Amino acid sequence: MSELDPDRRALRLAHFVNLGQVGGVESMMLSVAGRLHGARAAPGVALTDHLHPQWRSHWPAAGLLRRPQKRWGPLRLREGSRPHLRLLRRRVRPGARPDAALLWGTWPKVRVLQALRAEGIPIVYTEHGSAWRGEPQGRLAQGLPWADRIITNSAAARRVLELAWGLERPATVLLNPLRPEAAPTAPRAAVPRAADAPLRLGVVGRCTPFKGFELALHAIRLLQEEGHALAVEIAGDGPERPRLEALAADLGLGEGVRFRGNVADMAAFYRGLDLLVCPSLREPFGLVSLEAQAWGIPVVVAGVDGLPETVRDGETGTVVPPTVPLSALPRYGIATAQLPRQVYDPGNDALTEPRGAAPEALAAAIRDYAVDDARRQAHGTAASRWAFGHFHIDRYVERLSGILRSVAPGTR
Repeated sequence: MSELDPDRRALRLAHFVNLGQVGGVESMMLSVAGRLHGARAAPGVALTDHLHPQWRSHWPAAGLLRRPQKRWGPLRLREGSRPHLRLLRRRVRPGARPDAALLWGTWPKVRVLQALRAEGIPIVYTEHGSAWRGEPQGRLAQGLPWADRIITNSAAARRVLELAWGLERPATVLLNPLRPEAAPTAPRAAVPRAADAPLRLGVVGRCTPFKGFELALHAIRLLQEEGHALAVEIAGDGPERPRLEALAADLGLGEGVRFRGNVADMAAFYRGLDLLVCPSLREPFGLVSLEAQAWGIPVVVAGVDGLPETVRDGETGTVVPPTVPLSALPRYGIATAQLPRQVYDPGNDALTEPRGAAPEALAAAIRDYAVDDARRQAHGTAASRWAFGHFHIDRYVERLSGILRSVAPGTR
């Protein structure tokens, strides 16, 4: 039996999440919470001190309340202070005591975890990238011993916790689901491309160095120099966007590359693509790869961290091994000081310094789809079946609910 079973009591949850930004973790959390706290009005509270404007118009369910964790009117309380802990007890108990506190890739201070434990609230941590960013004596290291259960969004994320943080406890791998808000209602066949039409290429993500957008821009330049017609759409915003726009101009990419900023209707965005490229230097999972495939769009992804877990290489897309060493990345305009110290190499099951997918290799993978539309269609059609067959959100919610019930007394 699962959360989808109408005979079971709905779970009461306190979600610790940062909804002040737009990204894969935040969009997935809201999609999942919409099902946990939706049709049956199951009570839940999202504890976030900021709310990005995009989420105001895309709030998933009436049963999910949103409350600031550290703000009391105009006052900002010091985390872990007595006033903050008193406020937190009120926030996590809008009605009855929650069955669990679900940490979406974020760790409060230990005093907060102690307060949750004192309230008898189980702590479930979901890893979505903090293992790549955490400091040796930081919140991740201090928080892990307090988690009653640990969930990782990829096998790569579990291995990073084990290899970099010495995790010896079991962790459950629960691959990110396909969000219905960004997907068709059923698998679909790839749409043929007219012979004289440009290849519509998409790049999606926050404009930060670890997304490797610079490598994609250099690959686009190589293809343009060969005479390939491309119409490139880049969805996402962030601190590096002005610099990326300047790089595109310096490379002479012209009007063939368009920066769209944050896109609220990602379903419409994906429908306008023939191919997606994801050249990340660090990627715990790769939700955009999965979403594009659901629309019948093959993907070209870097073979780093959890990205290869989202695609069947040679069947639904192409995995490009990262071969550009860290020392060579600045020549492509990548700010290496902002990259993580280590990433996961799935081929060797080891941690390594960040490396990038060579623009020449990215260009070759894109070219293969540009000149062989039958191959692109075959991979795209298989990609949609793959996405729906293995990443359905109902299956994810069912498994997540089972994990939460296993630690929450009275809900089994």
